[in-house]
Amino acid sequence: MNYDTDTILFNDSELFYDWKPYTDQVTGGLSTADVQQHDNYASFHGKIKPTSVGSWASLRSNKVERDLSAIKGVELKIRTDGRPFTFEMEFNPAWQDVKVGCKVYPKASMWSVIKLPLSHFEMIHLNNVVGNYVNDAVFSNIKRFNFFIAEKIKADFRLDICHIKFYS
Repeated sequence: MNYDTDTILFNDSELFYDWKPYTDQVTGGLSTADVQQHDNYASFHGKIKPTSVGSWASLRSNKVERDLSAIKGVELKIRTDGRPFTFEMEFNPAWQDVKVGCKVYPKASMWSVIKLPLSHFEMIHLNNVVGNYVNDAVFSNIKRFNFFIAEKIKADFRLDICHIKFYS
């Protein structure tokens, strides 16, 4: 599979993207997360545990640079427990730098296809919106993708992901 295609599949034949869970444990937190591969989707799940350093979990791809300047938006096929999350695209070299992201409010327990127009993305730093205007130039140099769970709901979470599709 060529990584320049318009779809990232979360199946066992995807060769270019390696998805890893990261949690607040990197800053002293207690949250846990894991990812399990199924035939046609991946399941990101764990538990958000309250701490004074912030509570979060993230599913992050490896770096595979993409020029997404010609697309109009991103489509996600997901199934969740209903907890909101942020879909993020990194354009800076370090994971803790500003990203572009879009908050997603899914329906619980059913597969959904959600379209996120690029015009809905905002500048995000550590899950806080730091600017509503996104310079279109950042989409020409996307380095990594993230699913970020950090709502104040301290409990188990689950996010099943079938695909990320880029549409024009």
